[in-house]
Amino acid sequence: MPHRQRIPMKRWSTSIVRYALSFLCAFAWPAWCVALELPSGAQMTPAAEAQLRDVLKQALPAGLADKEVGLHYQKLEEATFKLNDRNERERVLREWYRAQPNNLAPRWNLGMLLIEKGSAAPDGFGIMEGIYQDTKEPIAAMRVRIKLAESYLEYGKYQNAQRMLGEANALIAEDLKRQRGPEGRYWQVRAQMEFAITQARYFQYQGRYSEALKFSQQGLTKGVELAASHDRSVSQWLANFSRNLHANAAVSHAMIQMQMGATSDAEESLRSALALFTSYGFTDQHLWHLYRTTADLYFIQGRFQDSLDTANKVKAMVAASGLKENTAQSLWTVNRVVRALAGLERWQDLVAQTDQLDKITANDPALKPIAALTEYRAFAYLQTGRTQAAENWYRGYLNWAVANIGAQAYATGLSRGMYAVALSRNPAKSAQAKTEFESAFKTLSDAETLPDVNQEHPFYLKVKKKIYKEYLGFLSRTTKPSEADKQTDAGQAFVVANTLISSSVQKAIGEAAARASITQPALGEIARADQDAKSELAFLVQFINNQSMSGAAADKAQVVSDMRLRVQELDKTRKAYKLKIEKEFPDYFQLLQPRTPTSSDIASVLQPKEYFLAIVPTEDQTYVFGVGPDGGLHFHRSALTQSEVAQTVKRLRASLDVAGLGPRAPRFRYDDAYRLYQELLAPQASYMAGAQQLIIAASGDLGQIPYAVLVNAPWPQGADKDAPWLIKDHAISQISSAQSWLALRKMPKTVSGQASMIAWGDPSFAMNPAAAQKNGVRAVVSTRAVRSADLSQPHVDPVTYAALPPLPETRDEVLALARLMKSNTATDVLLGDKATRVSVLQSSDSGQLKTKKVVVFATHGLLAGDLPGLSEPALAMASSGSRDDSPLLTLQDVLGLRMNADWVILSACNTAGADGKNEEALSGLARGFFYAGAKSLLVTHWSVESESAMMITTETFKVYGAENQSTRAQSLQRGMLKVMQDARFGHPAYWAPYALVGEGGR
Repeated sequence: MPHRQRIPMKRWSTSIVRYALSFLCAFAWPAWCVALELPSGAQMTPAAEAQLRDVLKQALPAGLADKEVGLHYQKLEEATFKLNDRNERERVLREWYRAQPNNLAPRWNLGMLLIEKGSAAPDGFGIMEGIYQDTKEPIAAMRVRIKLAESYLEYGKYQNAQRMLGEANALIAEDLKRQRGPEGRYWQVRAQMEFAITQARYFQYQGRYSEALKFSQQGLTKGVELAASHDRSVSQWLANFSRNLHANAAVSHAMIQMQMGATSDAEESLRSALALFTSYGFTDQHLWHLYRTTADLYFIQGRFQDSLDTANKVKAMVAASGLKENTAQSLWTVNRVVRALAGLERWQDLVAQTDQLDKITANDPALKPIAALTEYRAFAYLQTGRTQAAENWYRGYLNWAVANIGAQAYATGLSRGMYAVALSRNPAKSAQAKTEFESAFKTLSDAETLPDVNQEHPFYLKVKKKIYKEYLGFLSRTTKPSEADKQTDAGQAFVVANTLISSSVQKAIGEAAARASITQPALGEIARADQDAKSELAFLVQFINNQSMSGAAADKAQVVSDMRLRVQELDKTRKAYKLKIEKEFPDYFQLLQPRTPTSSDIASVLQPKEYFLAIVPTEDQTYVFGVGPDGGLHFHRSALTQSEVAQTVKRLRASLDVAGLGPRAPRFRYDDAYRLYQELLAPQASYMAGAQQLIIAASGDLGQIPYAVLVNAPWPQGADKDAPWLIKDHAISQISSAQSWLALRKMPKTVSGQASMIAWGDPSFAMNPAAAQKNGVRAVVSTRAVRSADLSQPHVDPVTYAALPPLPETRDEVLALARLMKSNTATDVLLGDKATRVSVLQSSDSGQLKTKKVVVFATHGLLAGDLPGLSEPALAMASSGSRDDSPLLTLQDVLGLRMNADWVILSACNTAGADGKNEEALSGLARGFFYAGAKSLLVTHWSVESESAMMITTETFKVYGAENQSTRAQSLQRGMLKVMQDARFGHPAYWAPYALVGEGGR
């Protein structure tokens, strides 16, 4: 275990003493704090403080030897550190430097202190650059260059940093030729580790995260080597210091992965970091940085409760250390608490925290920026009735964003949108609110506006949805009485509603599409360049924001100014990439930057007997839009709230997912089905009357049910098959977004694949699995992975791959379809251990997949996070037993497939999910298959009974193949109605599990 008191220095050689002292400042005060186990800014008794102040008054005794002079000033500097008094530390170091101008320790420490001070940075750089010129000893020369590079990076001097790193690398290569003893070898390895860490930081600041990750890994490898080099020639103090450096390097590694979006990998890196800290004997008081980073990770992942729990854990550690509330360390910790509370929408608690922060920082201008937390506190003020305060804060934040990152930037659009929300609360400011809403919506939805990675995590997606929902409500409240204005505002509301529906899946689509583009060399080159620019832009915006928060903008005014110019350059660069992609790869561009269609766009492609519906539930009401082929837009609001919709859908699902109960199944919830019909569709009934097919765009909870089960009249008793089901009046297709459906409808009419079918079913999820017993009802993944927020616990999910429920029942359906379609079961049906991801990719690469009209995947759909490392939706294929061959057919894989299918069947999916993520994952997969060339998906919503499911699919394809006039939606309608008439299968659990997603036409 690390010692609790300072360890006396040994009789080291002069050079080793010099290296040890000089490196005290290499990672500034926090690292020294860890090594000495003295929390910076810790509270102490008045007597203890007075004693330390007395130490600082001690004058240098006359006649001391050179060594004793150094020890005297080292004692004084340690007292300043314990007191957290940087002014006194500067005084002591200046005196020490004057007393021992040839001693590297005070010179180095003073130089770094002045650089960190900001206002005195030029003096600090002058001192460090003097050391750079004077130092000839190889290891010291390497390390001063590394530290200078790190400091240059903090001030945006990238060329200087690159030059220092290049020189350090050359010195390291030359020094490796020397034979060194144990002490020298320790410092040699440590210099290599520091170089790798700083080189990683250089690439990180450039947004070149893949290169940063490579050097970060090298630093971790050197950390292992460094730990092995500790022996009696290295003091316990230095050993603890380098161990701390190694463990913190693992935290930095995780931070790079977080910036790359590889959050599952980052979580594993943080677990490794904790294991390192533990193995090295460090206690919780050394883990503030680790746990704060963990809280950041959970926040980025949308795990807001885990983020709050972790932030509160750090807060308790800080309090236990005695650290004062009015220190930056304490405030940065509370910042994490505030952010998590915002994610959890605990607005009253958030306001209480910010009110407390205001009291703590009331008399300290330097700390006020850290406590600002504008975007979180303003949101909380808005939600707690402090409307004018919210308006004031958002106005200030908007002005800052316009000045620092540009009027058309995505982040500016978010701040403008929330400013509009605040204005909309005041009826007297409606005109101004409308102007700001319109401007914000244009910025956020325009293909010209390109978000960076900082604006794509769950909290900011929540903010964007808030803006859209508020704008939708504003338009519905403020429409002027004239018919023309009503149509104009209703038309804009329609666009906003459909943008809101599609926004949930866009991030996953964009990330997977960027990865998939790499398989197309020309597109991959542009996409990678855009990704690099996007990453650098994200870092710059975050840097500028952090300078504002830390109050250091004035100290680094020129740096911030240069970075603003670079932001503008990168924005222009990304727009140029966007134009090139739009011109040369239009399908890929539409996938990444879909334009939301107007009601006129929709009407222009509707067939005479089709009717389009878009349904959007919000916190206080539900909005329903209908569009007919005549161009008429019909809009109404329902009193159903989002919460009521969720509860109703949950009850409906509970009465539908009962196929396994047979005759013991409960009666269907006709009351809920009728209520949904009354609220959502009845006001549109007169416009829908002549429509043979309904096309319904809905998301979240309303995407978890097939609309076929709604009834247009009460049905308190009577046979299920005789109930007034909506499916008896209309064929129905559901879509993930108006954008994707319009793209499908506008695709040139091409002949689909000429061959009949290819299918993958009943995959073997475990090697050498035991024979699975058929029970008549195919299983689905119903228990989602629950990740432990405790990093000390192994990351074990309840859903492990080998434990996925087997699907022996799907064999019968797949083989029955093959017989119906006269497919070759030897080549076109892949079951068991043959149903692999590799076989799917090979089928696509060979061109076989593109010849098939129907493609079947009788397997589970998985969500991001269901398995360790899974960061996107996927289909579970057979395990090959090879670590090199993933069994998961991911969304990225799907985007790379080449097919020309009328139908893709996913027959063991489960769309149930309390937060709508399952349905969003399905929507993401659907859009992936559409991009790959499919026209529609046939998807199960719950566990299905095998015989009835087989009857639905075989009848659907029999009708579709035999009657050239029947659309896909009508073919499924006929299949459902036939199964419904079977006395055994009148309950909708049997005839309604499938939903048609996508193009329901012919």
